[in-house]
Amino acid sequence: MLNLKKCAKCGLGKDARGDFYWDKRRDQPHCWCKACLSAYNCARAKANPQVHNARSKAWREKNPERFREIALANYYRDPERSRRNRVWSQFRVEFRELWEAQKGLCACCDEPMLESGTEHDSVVVDHDRACCPGKRSCGKCVRGLIHWRCNVLLGHVQDNPTRLEKAARYLQRWAEKPTREVLEPVLMGPDFEVTS
Repeated sequence: MLNLKKCAKCGLGKDARGDFYWDKRRDQPHCWCKACLSAYNCARAKANPQVHNARSKAWREKNPERFREIALANYYRDPERSRRNRVWSQFRVEFRELWEAQKGLCACCDEPMLESGTEHDSVVVDHDRACCPGKRSCGKCVRGLIHWRCNVLLGHVQDNPTRLEKAARYLQRWAEKPTREVLEPVLMGPDFEVTS
């Protein structure tokens, strides 16, 4: 049987255990329902983000164990969303704006990307490693959204366009000639002639 309680904000009767946060000090449900309390807190944070961020940071520093519990609970509830939020906050970018501007295509190879997941075709943020070496970015050096595989490629060539051009020429050389014609002169020396 439902234990109904009237929300003091919206006036609707809702389940006292499911739709209200439980006030542990008073051992009773909060006077506002979860939806009203959430909307109020979001509006308050938007109105004054500096104060909200400072308050949140102070609470996290004061309660590191509780913060870790909450973060793990959120992660296990939706690991994909948790990963995305962590990635986008690291790079200080608005994912949705970049995604729509690029129409879901990789900025490196112009092929479609997966919006979520951990496959090779999944989207990642590309940033200029000369500005911010490592995994984090200042946000000013973000170049765009690219495939995970394209990001790995750029990382391995250390963002060096000359290396990429040489690699492209290497691949073209092998695509144009049969293996024997390319490999035998290299292995046998400059005086070697290919005879058919």
